[in-house]
Amino acid sequence: MYRITTIILLGILSVTLLSGCSTRLDLRYQKAPDINLAAIERISVSDFSVTSDFSLDLKSDDFDEMIVDGVVDTVFEVLGLSSEKHIQETIENNHDVIASNYQNQLKEIIAKDGYLDVANDDLYEAILTGNILYKLSLGDLDETNYKDKNGKENTYYKLNSHADVTVTFEILNKQEGLIGSAVVEAHVSKEFSGDSDDGSTERSIVSSATDIKELETLLNKALMITLELVLNKVTPHEVVEKRKLMFGLSNELRKGNEAAKSGDWNEAVRFWSILIDESDDYYNQVAALYNLGIIAEIKGDLEIALERYEEALEYFPLMDKLTKWRADYSEFKTASERVRGRIENRIKLEEITSVRK
Repeated sequence: MYRITTIILLGILSVTLLSGCSTRLDLRYQKAPDINLAAIERISVSDFSVTSDFSLDLKSDDFDEMIVDGVVDTVFEVLGLSSEKHIQETIENNHDVIASNYQNQLKEIIAKDGYLDVANDDLYEAILTGNILYKLSLGDLDETNYKDKNGKENTYYKLNSHADVTVTFEILNKQEGLIGSAVVEAHVSKEFSGDSDDGSTERSIVSSATDIKELETLLNKALMITLELVLNKVTPHEVVEKRKLMFGLSNELRKGNEAAKSGDWNEAVRFWSILIDESDDYYNQVAALYNLGIIAEIKGDLEIALERYEEALEYFPLMDKLTKWRADYSEFKTASERVRGRIENRIKLEEITSVRK
């Protein structure tokens, strides 16, 4: 009985250790761009072509039955709304405006970033051009029947409209030789919902979800997201990530986590180091090593962070042998691989900086 209880407690502790707690710390660092433009100072932003894909066919059991029976041809006809063709033609007529706005907004965001100068004349060293592919679509119209508190029958309707944008772009030199290319994507959705006992809300929801201004607003939001993504592909930029501290049942581990959360890293390191030096509990030692790796990573001491994560990994075979339990150490392996990637990123940034100087 004692042995079974011990194994169960160890298992619970292990799950607790790996799942972590709500203590999360911000990690900020500079990320190198995927496309190296260190040798380029002035860039021209050319016109983007625009292509579209519309999928506004509405799925609903009631509508599908009417269409199959030949009563109507489309859902829009059922509800007396503008046809998909009309919506598509209206938005596609604005493709020149979409392309022009995107070009100007991209110029503005690059100029504001300051890493590259935007050339509005022939004195450029590279040119950025590409294609915008967007898709506007509707999800299924969900209908849920229910009774209100008075026992009256009602139906709750929910419908999502979606905008997906894929921007494919390339950087060319003046001789039109390819310097680099990339693809960025963005997805934006909006939910329309409501309930009624006579079906009137159904038409209202579909009408709102397929309203041309609503769809254009959704599309513009997705386009704005891709602007930042394009910029990040060609310029160094700050990345903010969250790191979750591990925890266990040790007071030192808990006090260390509390100190780290309050920003007192030295005190946190002191408590965790005590565990590593004095504790005979493998789980607490692993958690302390992992947390020390996080602090080192936040401080930019990447080699130390990698060393701590690798040390933590060495404990897992010991724990497996002791408890007959196969530890899931994927999170620790991911941490090691992540730091190796950051070391490569740092080298790339240093190379870019040396060229810029």
